[in-house]
Amino acid sequence: ACMERDDDIAIGEDADDDDFDEEPTFEVLDGIVEVQSTPLLGEGAFGTVHYAVLVEGSRAVALKAISKERTRQSASKAGSTEDIQQILYGEATLLEELAASRHRNMLRFHGWWQDETHIYVAQQLCMGGELPDWLYRQPAYTEAVAAKVTYDLLQALTYCHGLGVVHRDIKPQNLLFSSAAPDAYLKLADW
Repeated sequence: ACMERDDDIAIGEDADDDDFDEEPTFEVLDGIVEVQSTPLLGEGAFGTVHYAVLVEGSRAVALKAISKERTRQSASKAGSTEDIQQILYGEATLLEELAASRHRNMLRFHGWWQDETHIYVAQQLCMGGELPDWLYRQPAYTEAVAAKVTYDLLQALTYCHGLGVVHRDIKPQNLLFSSAAPDAYLKLADW
């Protein structure tokens, strides 16, 4: 359920400071995804993560709203000359490909859409939260828990590297858990 690529949307042309702070409107998602704008599930350098429900199937998901302007500015500062539309399209395609395998340590992908200012990515909702939060809720941080986390992370990385994909931002906040249970699966996030 991916939106077709829309090459007619101009990204980063004549952008001013007002565009940088533009909040997502979610209008392109009307009838597809019901978004709860508060509370936020997360916030990062390029956008926000919201709790949402896919209308078809009533599945709860995490909806990332990625700012095209913030991404363009970051790429420009890094010296990239690649078209921002190509960068974001490539990221959405990568997420779709990684999730297609149904590998237990990859987030499920439910689709992506875009408007003039944002790309919206619907992914598996991980109720266990980030690694630090998940560990805090465990009865004890034992060698067995450490081994499970390490094993799951290495399984995810081995899978990705086998596809020729490198995760360039591995940190505790990008390791999510499917639930708060001690046997929850670790999920590699934020590509």
